[in-house]
Amino acid sequence: MLRGELDELAKSVRVRKALSVTRTSSASQVLLSLEDGSPVLIATRLREGQTPRGWIVLWTIAPTLAWTDLPAKPLMVPLMQELVRQGAWVAGGTEQR
Repeated sequence: MLRGELDELAKSVRVRKALSVTRTSSASQVLLSLEDGSPVLIATRLREGQTPRGWIVLWTIAPTLAWTDLPAKPLMVPLMQELVRQGAWVAGGTEQR
């Protein structure tokens, strides 16, 4: 839902420090990345055999001003709201794509 507004909301976010991700599962999806392609937000479907059991979402940046200015930007609140909304949607048994 944020895709249409993302360029405007995120254009001035600076990241000073991020965890390095060297390997992701083929089932992983990069949901948000930096200009250089480094992932900021990664989601992986958790399975038990063939049965889906939920999602694991990894932030590669800490939401603190020492790592990024994202907490001080207008993007932070709608981004968190959308993550919770999508998580609730998936937890309800219907996956949105």
